[in-house]
Amino acid sequence: MCAAFKSGAELVGYWDADLATPLDEIARFRAVLATQFRLSSWSWARGFSCSAGWCAAAGVRHYLGRIFATGVSLFLRLPIYDSQCGAKLMRNDAALAPLFEERFCVNWTFDVELLARLIRLRGRSAAYDSLYELPLERWVDVPGSKVKPGDFFVAFAEIARSGGATEGGVSEASRAGRVERADSRAR
Repeated sequence: MCAAFKSGAELVGYWDADLATPLDEIARFRAVLATQFRLSSWSWARGFSCSAGWCAAAGVRHYLGRIFATGVSLFLRLPIYDSQCGAKLMRNDAALAPLFEERFCVNWTFDVELLARLIRLRGRSAAYDSLYELPLERWVDVPGSKVKPGDFFVAFAEIARSGGATEGGVSEASRAGRVERADSRAR
């Protein structure tokens, strides 16, 4: 990511190597960043729009994931639906580059550590205002997942190790703006 920030590209980001979020979603992410001028940083995918077949087949994984996501949201005191969806795209903003300069102290939950760094860098309300969770149109359950039910507990231990976010909460004005963005997507 550090090299990507130095490249001069307009947008930078990363996808999980298994491409569970297909690359054709990039066009949708780009559209959000092009039209949502209030977003100062990135489009953060949320993978809740999985097909009913996937959710039924991976029931335990789905429910453990929801418990984990709720725990992350409470830990960060930031209403994030899915911190672990492996698709992130952001503007190449020099102010964001420091988020990636230091080595992450966690493995699987580095997205949570990244959010905590963003909160420490910008403050909770500004961090919240710069995020946009884009419901995926398609998510593929790639066979051979490395995530096992026991990893759920490892992930919580990693979060505890990564440290918390700063004090303070998301302002009511920020919440209202977030609802407005969500409502405008539904139209």
